[in-house]
Amino acid sequence: MKVLYTSDTHVHPAHFRRLLHAAEATRPDMIIIGGDINPNWKKGIVGSIEPHRSWIRDKMLPAILAFRNAYPGTLILLDLGNDDIVAARELLEPHDGKEFHLLHRRLVKTNADVVVVGYMNVNPTPFAIKDWEKPDCRDASGLMAPDVARSGYSTASGIAEAIEMDLSCGTIEDDLEELSRSMGEDFSGGHAF
Repeated sequence: MKVLYTSDTHVHPAHFRRLLHAAEATRPDMIIIGGDINPNWKKGIVGSIEPHRSWIRDKMLPAILAFRNAYPGTLILLDLGNDDIVAARELLEPHDGKEFHLLHRRLVKTNADVVVVGYMNVNPTPFAIKDWEKPDCRDASGLMAPDVARSGYSTASGIAEAIEMDLSCGTIEDDLEELSRSMGEDFSGGHAF
């Protein structure tokens, strides 16, 4: 199985187009896009919500749909990363399981031998966008680091809402334990845990 993997194409808008051109040239069986894909940051989080949505709606989705039309046998797995605004994810959800599979907290069986496991959260960062952040461990040591911003914003509701990170949102440790337990289940086609 030939796999084309990338992440962090958000640095420049042309990087996403180059990814699809590389896929056309190499004809992989599967493309995995591991987050941090949206290049459309404007003035802060509030000013970037609509530009993130419009980039996904007007640039990314049409490009993926055109690629899938030309290469229907190529499986595409993707999700947003910690530098992508989660409020834009709702535009991807109607296509999940059709044109592509969303990865976050999922096990996606691609064929009889390959399963892709996706998890997009990261440890707390110094940045204000907190959509894809969770404390790493139950002991909260990651929240106490001097370079971590515990205050920030979540866009899950569609607007930027101030939040304070603590253990009430759970931890990456909790999520990965739950993911490990779920791996014994039937997850053909994709299973959210």
